[in-house]
Amino acid sequence: MTPGRIIRLEDAPKGARLIVCGGRSYAYLERVFIVLDQLAPREIAQGEAKGADEFARKWAEARNVPCARFPALWNVEGKSAGPRRNRRMFAGFEPDGTVAFPGGVGTADMENVTIDGGAWLVRIR
Repeated sequence: MTPGRIIRLEDAPKGARLIVCGGRSYAYLERVFIVLDQLAPREIAQGEAKGADEFARKWAEARNVPCARFPALWNVEGKSAGPRRNRRMFAGFEPDGTVAFPGGVGTADMENVTIDGGAWLVRIR
């Protein structure tokens, strides 16, 4: 598969299938709503964590957009649950792209999974 690329928000196609990720401590619900309203995805996937994932789920519920949920299996997979979830989410959802809000190691991993998987990535900073 051809590696993906990082694109600007204004260059992202509207109506895409998107993974939304970001840090658990991300606290800007309004920013998530603004960005997702601008992109108008037809479906999203998120990892069921607090912060950006939670806000993406709330956006989907408020806009009646399908939202696939991919929780990390911490009790089964231990410390590798986050990265395993990211790979499972990308493979199972088959996104056009990922929107990454500020986060840490887990968000960076999802960004890498996206690029390596051949999808586009928008970093929101």
